[in-house]
Amino acid sequence: MSQHSDENDVVYQTMVEFRDRLESLVVSRGDGTQEIDSQALRELVRSDPERIVAACQAYAEVATSGVGKWHGTAQFAYLLALTYQAEFDDDSLTLWLAETFASAGLEVRIPVVRNPSPPEPPKLRVEVSTEMLANRDIYPFVLAFSHHERGTGGSRRDELLARRGRVMWSFDIPLSDPRHVWEVPEVREYMTLLSQRLPYLPYFLDPDPEARSLFVWLACLAPPHAFHGNDLQLVDDDVLVVAAQTRHSVRVLAGALGEDPDEVAAAVFGVLPEAYVEMVDAVIAEAYDDDDS
Repeated sequence: MSQHSDENDVVYQTMVEFRDRLESLVVSRGDGTQEIDSQALRELVRSDPERIVAACQAYAEVATSGVGKWHGTAQFAYLLALTYQAEFDDDSLTLWLAETFASAGLEVRIPVVRNPSPPEPPKLRVEVSTEMLANRDIYPFVLAFSHHERGTGGSRRDELLARRGRVMWSFDIPLSDPRHVWEVPEVREYMTLLSQRLPYLPYFLDPDPEARSLFVWLACLAPPHAFHGNDLQLVDDDVLVVAAQTRHSVRVLAGALGEDPDEVAAAVFGVLPEAYVEMVDAVIAEAYDDDDS
C-alpha cells in the first residue's frame, strides 16, 4: 500500500469521525422533527471552520444526488452554513448552497435557527439558624446583599444583579412548633433588624408564589393587630406602610443598579393583587418624593 493511499485513508477516517460528531448533536423530538444542540454546534464551527465547510459541501453533494432523505440532508447543510455565517459574518457558504440547490432544481425549506434559552440560575438557599436568630446575626445578609457596604460599582453591581429573585430562605424552627414562622418572636425581631438594614431585601427573594417570600416578609413586619386569627389583613394601614416602604426601597435599589424600577417592582410585587399594589403606590405617592434617586 502506498503512502499516498495511507494518507487518503487517514483523511477519510478523520472526515467520518467529524461527521459522526456533527450528527451526534442531532436529537429526535419524537414527533417527526429534530433539534440540534446549537451551542455545541457553534463551538464545533469555531474550532474547525475548514472542516465544517468541507462537511457542508459533502452534505450538499448527497442532497443533490437525490439519495435517501435528501431534503433533511439539504437542511442540515443549510444549518452548517447558517451557523458558519453567524460565527464568522461570512455568507459565502450560504449563498453557494442556495445556488447549488437552485441549479439542481431543488426547493429546500431553510431550517429555523433559534438560540437556546439560557438555563435559569439555581436558587440561593439561605438558612437562618437558631444561633443566628438568638444572636440577631444579620451580617451574612448584609455581606451578601447590601449595596451600602461595598457600593454598586464594577463586579459588585454584577453580583447583586445576579442574585435578584433567587433567594429562598428558611428558618430553623422545629417541625413540632405549631406556630407560623411569622408568629415566632425571634424571627419577627430578626426580620425587623433586616428591614432596618436592608429594606430592599425582597428584591433578592424568590418571587414564585409557592415560596411566599414576600408574604413572610410583610407578615413578620406587620404589627399584631393586623392579624385576624391566622389571616394577615393586607389593607391594614400599618401593613400598607410596610409594603410601601419595601416597594419604594426596591425601586431605589433597582435604579441604583441601572435597572427599570417599574419593571423590577412589578416582578417583586407581582404575587399581590393589582388593586392592592395600586393602594401601596398611593401610599408611596403621599410619603415619598417622585425622585427615586
